[in-house]
Amino acid sequence: MNQLGKIRIFGCGGAGMNIASHFIGQKSDPGAAEIFTSFIDTSRSNMRANMPPEDLYVIPELDGSGKIRKENAEVISGVIKDILVRQAPLDTNLVIFSAGGGSGSVIGPLILAELLRRDIPAIALVIGSDESVLTANNTLKTLETLDNIAGEADRPVVMVYGHNHRGQRRSVVDEDMTTTVAALAFLASRQNDGLDSKDLENWLNFSNTPTCQVAPQLSLLTVMSDPAEIEDRFPCPVSIASLYSETDMPGLTVVSDYHCDGFMIDANPRVDQLHFVIDVDSVSEIGNNIRDTLARQKEVSASRPTRNRLSKDTKPSNGGLILD
Repeated sequence: MNQLGKIRIFGCGGAGMNIASHFIGQKSDPGAAEIFTSFIDTSRSNMRANMPPEDLYVIPELDGSGKIRKENAEVISGVIKDILVRQAPLDTNLVIFSAGGGSGSVIGPLILAELLRRDIPAIALVIGSDESVLTANNTLKTLETLDNIAGEADRPVVMVYGHNHRGQRRSVVDEDMTTTVAALAFLASRQNDGLDSKDLENWLNFSNTPTCQVAPQLSLLTVMSDPAEIEDRFPCPVSIASLYSETDMPGLTVVSDYHCDGFMIDANPRVDQLHFVIDVDSVSEIGNNIRDTLARQKEVSASRPTRNRLSKDTKPSNGGLILD
């Protein structure tokens, strides 16, 4: 059996650090990869007492970005290589960040881009939101950035996406993300019979396989356990990696451009099969939903009645005070 696989979680910004913190000191499940955490931010306000100091990287001389993505982009870009020296990438790397904030939405994509340039396996776990025009626009621009990174790297950017819907507890998406990380730990364990590192490399970098006609682009990864649901939701998936608890279980009937199988011989997952489905069509749907939100809000803003300022007809004295 191969040496146990290792996962590095890069928790970027407040949302990414919060999700990554669930795995601090967590013992690996049987048959799952060992998980190591890293926490990167522009501010100490998101730090927790249980975060090991050696796993922290606070970008010097900054104190947050105030949800403005361009605020610290240049400084962040200058320290990415240093981050990867201090927090070395491992066999598989999960880069977790919010697309709607100002720091994680810059740190995460820049780390991801550098990993792809080095041909290091990496998956983005992205949390979007649209509770304001600013966060919706940030989310859209972050997703567009990830698609651009795919084009520049000439390889797919594979993304797990969760959306913090208005009126919904943020813990809902956090729980989905932690469950996804746990599932990926089984896939990346290097303990699955019939599934080697090259299989997973081709699964992630599907556009490099000889039969795939899909260009490198931002792609959506969904972890599923029900074969019937896969066929309903993804009639034309691009790439699938499947794990089964037994060697003689029925395989999927849906056909993808690339598909690899493995068997969780020593694992004890909560389900008897896991399917890691990558498709590209869903990304446009995510983007269009955010654009619709922005368009509606633009209409609302345009419909606001024009009102005179309260101080329009008064004359201030020195210092701006209105006394009479």
